[in-house]
Amino acid sequence: MTRIARSVALAAFGCALVCRDPLFAAQPVHIAVDFLADGRCAVSEQGERFHASLSYVAPAGVSPDVELRCTIPAPPKGFPVELVVSLPPGFPLPGGEFPRMQWKDEGGRWQGTAALPSAPAFVRVLQAGASTVYRSSRSTADDTIRFGWNFYGWFVFAGLFIGSYFLGVRLSRARA
Repeated sequence: MTRIARSVALAAFGCALVCRDPLFAAQPVHIAVDFLADGRCAVSEQGERFHASLSYVAPAGVSPDVELRCTIPAPPKGFPVELVVSLPPGFPLPGGEFPRMQWKDEGGRWQGTAALPSAPAFVRVLQAGASTVYRSSRSTADDTIRFGWNFYGWFVFAGLFIGSYFLGVRLSRARA
C-alpha cells in the first residue's frame, strides 16, 4: 500500500469515527409490560424492524397479591430499552422491583418507567413490605446443595477415578 493510499484510508477511517450521523444511532426498543389482575402479564415489544406481543401466565408458587413477575422475550442485542410497566388496578405502590423504575399514578394504576442500556430477562414487582416478609416457595439453600453435588460431584468422582488408576498402575509395577 502506498503512502497516499494509507493517508486516504486513515483519513476516511477518522472521518467515519468523528463524523458519525446521529440518525444511524441505535433507536431504543419500547417494551410495555401490563400486569393483569389474575397474575398474568402481557408484553409488547416494538423496535426498528421488529415487534412482538406475548402473554404469560404467572409462575407457579408466586402469589399475585404479593409479587408480580413476568419474563421478557429477548429483543435484538445492542439496543437501549425504554421500559414501561403497568400494575393491575388496586395494586399498591411497589415496595421493591427489578429493574428499578420511577413510579407515577395513572388513573388508579401505578405505572413504572425506566431507561435501560439493554433488555432485562424479567420484571419483578413486590408489594410494599413484602420484600422482607415474602419468601419464594423454593429454598435457595437446597438449590445450592443440589448444585454443589451435581457440579462438584463430577470432579470428585473424576479425581477418585484417576487417582485409583494411577495407584493401580503403581502397585502393578511394584509387583513386577
